[in-house]
Amino acid sequence: MSKILAIIGGIIGILAAILTFIEPSLGWWEVTYVGWGTNAGYLNPYGYNVVGDFAGELFLIGGLLFVASSVLVILAAAKGSKAGSLLCSFLMILGLALFCYALYVEEHFESILAGLEWLFGADYNVFFGTVDFLGTWTWRLGNGFFIACAGAVIALVGSFLVGRKK
Repeated sequence: MSKILAIIGGIIGILAAILTFIEPSLGWWEVTYVGWGTNAGYLNPYGYNVVGDFAGELFLIGGLLFVASSVLVILAAAKGSKAGSLLCSFLMILGLALFCYALYVEEHFESILAGLEWLFGADYNVFFGTVDFLGTWTWRLGNGFFIACAGAVIALVGSFLVGRKK
């Protein structure tokens, strides 16, 4: 019974990474435009958007690390390995951090933000923001990212309980 929480965290992590292919609004980063219409763009954990453009290798590495460690945390917890499940849950968190780092260093996002800062004289970051320019542009970490964070935290907490006696 003590390993169930780690297994649930791993399953949530896998779902957060796979469901972006089924429902794009569960992407890990999104940008929304409201003006002459409403449009939204999403970036999945592997660095691809809905039209198939690839954002970079760091996204791919972070996404694959997250998925692989989500699978491995399930296997380690099912086996009763506290050390293995802890290591894998930390790797899940590392995959999330690598995704955030990839967003931060991505040249296209950096140049867009630099242009916005030049136009409007305000500081913007890639994780959350909004600007009114020919409509309202809003960008943020997506719903799937926060679901993945919840899965990683649940896996981490559950990993501390693996192998614990009642």
